[in-house]
Amino acid sequence: MDASVSAIVVGTITTIGAVIVALIQRGRRENKDDHALVMGAIRHAINVVHRVDTKLDKHIGDHQEGKFNGESNKSVR
Repeated sequence: MDASVSAIVVGTITTIGAVIVALIQRGRRENKDDHALVMGAIRHAINVVHRVDTKLDKHIGDHQEGKFNGESNKSVR
């Protein structure tokens, strides 16, 4: 193989490698953005579940204390 053919082969391999690296980096960046989005949604879901859990605990506690024995909620509060 002469020098010109070797230079073309090396250039082609380098170009293909650069394209592959660019695609991998783009995928990593998109994955990082997607991960941040999913983590935000999970945090929101945790907050909602915590609020519902707190309300449910209060409601059950009210029943245990007998607050719902025929009285209206307005008179209890």
